[in-house]
Amino acid sequence: MLRIATFATLAAMLAMIAAGTAAATTTAAAPVMRRIPGINATDAFPGACVDCHVLKPPGATIDARLSTQLKGWTSGKVDAALLAKVQGSAPAGLKLKGKHPAAADALEDIPAACSECHSEDSKKAPPLAAMVHRIHLVGAEKNRFIMVNQGECTHCHKLNATTGAWSVPSGPEKK
Repeated sequence: MLRIATFATLAAMLAMIAAGTAAATTTAAAPVMRRIPGINATDAFPGACVDCHVLKPPGATIDARLSTQLKGWTSGKVDAALLAKVQGSAPAGLKLKGKHPAAADALEDIPAACSECHSEDSKKAPPLAAMVHRIHLVGAEKNRFIMVNQGECTHCHKLNATTGAWSVPSGPEKK
């Protein structure tokens, strides 16, 4: 008798669990698809760097153009916090001084021209990828790219849906 009672109790418990699971699956809302720029949402920055680093918004006092930044950097006016952040991506033994050499021609093909000096094996400048990722993704609530653009990778990295290859577009700075 004990076996039959135990079996009946076990069967009843399994039926309750199954009923609860069925109810849970029928009442649960479908997940909301995350909107990814350039994948399943409009890409506001199809040109990557040159579409983001502009005078924002038109007529505003925020000038994010790299030419404006470069003017400050070539005169030795690099923000101390930015310099510290970039130092973390510098090659071993390289102490950054906070002054960028003249590189106006780099503005003709951003970021490809930047990578001529900021190559992965450079001993005189931080590699571009490591430097840009530190600038854009480190610092959480103090980081404009994180706060305004949600740190979205596809604002910079573009997927070719046909080949599956990723790339970062390059082009001249917008005036």
